[in-house]
Amino acid sequence: MVKNNYIIYIDNLIKKIAEFFAITGGLSLILIIAITCLNVVGRKLSFPIPGDIELIELLICTAIFFFLPYCQSTRSNIKITIFSTLFPKKLNNFLDFTSTISFLFFASFLAWRMFWGGVDFYKYHDLTMVLNIPKFIFFFPIILSLLVLIFVCLLELFLIFFTSDD
Repeated sequence: MVKNNYIIYIDNLIKKIAEFFAITGGLSLILIIAITCLNVVGRKLSFPIPGDIELIELLICTAIFFFLPYCQSTRSNIKITIFSTLFPKKLNNFLDFTSTISFLFFASFLAWRMFWGGVDFYKYHDLTMVLNIPKFIFFFPIILSLLVLIFVCLLELFLIFFTSDD
């Protein structure tokens, strides 16, 4: 691949940001495990955690979106390699291109809808039932993650079009 230093720098920066989001998603999963374990023990001791389901629901949703940019940047999304190894390189490149462009449109659509959903939740003061946590707070980290995913897809498309194999 022919890349200049600026492209390499941008590529590394976006991958580091995607790694940060993935690590944050992993920490969210650890927090979910801790809340679940504490709640199980608390229920046995008659001290359950109020709103545990709400917290887990909000954290798992955020964690899922936080892993998407990393999965795309490392090409770790679901791919059927059993069949793709049988295909010629040009067909595999075309399939990579179509999956990346599809993921770009999907991420853009989700970011757009999540933004307006977050605005509506803010506008109507939508809160969780037990803990009264404003729901819009969780929309905006997800939107940031989707923006990183969009940049990852755009960078991949740029590399497909403007780099060549040597």
